[in-house]
Amino acid sequence: MASAVDYPTLAADVAKATLANGSAPSLADLAETWGLAGPAGALKRIKQLVRQGYVAALKRQDEELTRYHPTPRAFGALAARGDLPKGARSLIPIVAVYNEAGGMGKSTLARALAEGMANAGFKVLAIDADPQGTLTSWLLGGEEPALEETLFYLYKHRSLPEPRQVNENLHLIPAMPEMHQVNELIGQVPGTTMYLARALKKDGVLERYDLVVFDTKGARDALVESALMAANLALVPFQPSPKGVVGGLAAVQAMLGYGEFHDLDDFALGAVPNMLDTRVKADRRGLEHIRGMLAEWGVPLFSPIPYRPAAFRGAEMKDSLGADNQPLWYTMGEVVAEILRRRTVRGAA
Repeated sequence: MASAVDYPTLAADVAKATLANGSAPSLADLAETWGLAGPAGALKRIKQLVRQGYVAALKRQDEELTRYHPTPRAFGALAARGDLPKGARSLIPIVAVYNEAGGMGKSTLARALAEGMANAGFKVLAIDADPQGTLTSWLLGGEEPALEETLFYLYKHRSLPEPRQVNENLHLIPAMPEMHQVNELIGQVPGTTMYLARALKKDGVLERYDLVVFDTKGARDALVESALMAANLALVPFQPSPKGVVGGLAAVQAMLGYGEFHDLDDFALGAVPNMLDTRVKADRRGLEHIRGMLAEWGVPLFSPIPYRPAAFRGAEMKDSLGADNQPLWYTMGEVVAEILRRRTVRGAA
């Protein structure tokens, strides 16, 4: 009788090699790691891991071979094995998903990062800093929270509200339209843009979670400023259209400036090309332009997420983040790997 395949162990091996090498390992490397005769056997195992959700597969039009990258679930398996290496800085990652332009996919990426890490076994706090409350609506199934559950509570009572529990590993400080009053409260007292950063430390949040994720609104205001002051990493989604590239570069430059303020040379976690349509010449040119600029600045450009009308129109549906959305999970795997290289997380229990 054939023994059962130990998927978590195989996935942890892929995740460990990815962190050690700076990129996903080749099939030949994996064959050697697993003691197999050659890449063909490693490919069979990788395809099994894709079906299990531990690895995402991505084949681009300009490449002959399909590429594979561990998903957040694989890094969770590595953490559960007690084999997660320490990042460059011993800080719990606090990631702000930011772009002043609207419609760039901020809420989608914030949700994917938060849910992906939580489902992998990490303890995650999502903070919705956008009064529009898109992330809140998705995570709470359309239920509207009370104003006192939002960040409004912080600026009124000088402490964070008790987060909502979305699932075992994911908690949420929600948002709602009336929360726009926060900007008035912040403006009343000098220094209040630092309240959020101080509250995360003072209220013991960083001792309870492995990751904090901010979703921000498509404009710069006092509340967004507070989130950026509290973060130690920033992720910038952008569309590769001419307008989207200009806005994306401006957002990355702003993040580099915040990095100097924080004394963090790696504050700009990276940029994600979102809704890429390779059939459109302007999209292809925009992607190449921003790729060159970010390379000069030393800022990672993660793999593009292609435009999929059904996926984006049904973003509020639960299955929009399903295992079949390989491009999204490939990119999220890259983002998580970059976070783990830079920051320390305690890992799955």
